[in-house]
Amino acid sequence: MITLDDSLLLELGLGDLPAEVRKLVLATIYEQIELRVGYRLAGQMSSGQLDEFEGFIDRNDEAGALEWLQENAPGYPVVVQETFDNLKQEILDNRIDVRAVLVQAAPKSLVNFLTRVQDTPDERLACDIFVYVGGVDALCGASEDLLGAVPGMTESLVAKIVEGCRDEMDVRGVQTPKGLSAAVSNRLLSAFGDWDGVRRATDVDILGIVGVGPATLRKIRGAKW
Repeated sequence: MITLDDSLLLELGLGDLPAEVRKLVLATIYEQIELRVGYRLAGQMSSGQLDEFEGFIDRNDEAGALEWLQENAPGYPVVVQETFDNLKQEILDNRIDVRAVLVQAAPKSLVNFLTRVQDTPDERLACDIFVYVGGVDALCGASEDLLGAVPGMTESLVAKIVEGCRDEMDVRGVQTPKGLSAAVSNRLLSAFGDWDGVRRATDVDILGIVGVGPATLRKIRGAKW
């Protein structure tokens, strides 16, 4: 059994991408699984079986195709799982290249964080950090070796980021509304920069964050800022 949702993207290191990009990635993963599974199963079918199976596809009869597979290719769930596992590993092994293709700009929260650290905005560096490391939460959890591997990163800037992360965690600890888990709080702060940004965000934007539902929204709106 495979599940294609934001939890998968978190596992693959892509959970901090914008919502519209996450939807595109999930759709692409689904298409790739479908294509690769179809190719593997086709190699195990006779020409007559292939014609019969393609008939279901041409008629858009998914239920019929599934029933046919259960009768004629009982090992197909194993093929699906193996294909899914292999594709996940490919994405993990090429995570930086994948993110470089998908990322057009760093999230505002990361740009704001680096601006506070350096006293000057650097969107190009912010984008490189987002590609190689991730958002603010990932940045503050990264090792100095990983930070140093980002193009354009200097030792002095690594030191400033480490210090900035300490301040960031202190601020988060003081201002976090009661009742929110650390994971949800980190996602909100990564998306909106700080709690003031969360407070000013629309309900729709807040509900677009992974793991945030109506109950969490009520806690946020009911917080004493």
